[in-house]
Amino acid sequence: MNKRMEKIYQYTIQKSDSNSYGEVAVTTNEIAQALAIQRSNASKDLNQLVRAGKLIKTESRPVKYLLNQDMPVDQYVESYKQERAPRTKQQPQHVQTPFISNEDVFF
Repeated sequence: MNKRMEKIYQYTIQKSDSNSYGEVAVTTNEIAQALAIQRSNASKDLNQLVRAGKLIKTESRPVKYLLNQDMPVDQYVESYKQERAPRTKQQPQHVQTPFISNEDVFF
């Protein structure tokens, strides 16, 4: 998870903690204005947080994002570098069939 996504997630947590009435939804425009980022980048990062299970996306217009209450707020998101596992190098796959079959050879 990159730094911008972490800032968006932390903003959503702060927003839900500051409201005593229950869950608070944030919009893409609100995030973009509050964190001074482009709306398209905010939308992309919010959707990635939804796929990761950190946020819940509503079907209404404008689309609103809620903090997923199943995950405890105390559990902070791991850093992107810690999250990424080293890649293992695979051996190339070779084709084992001959290019010319025995039937195609003329004597």
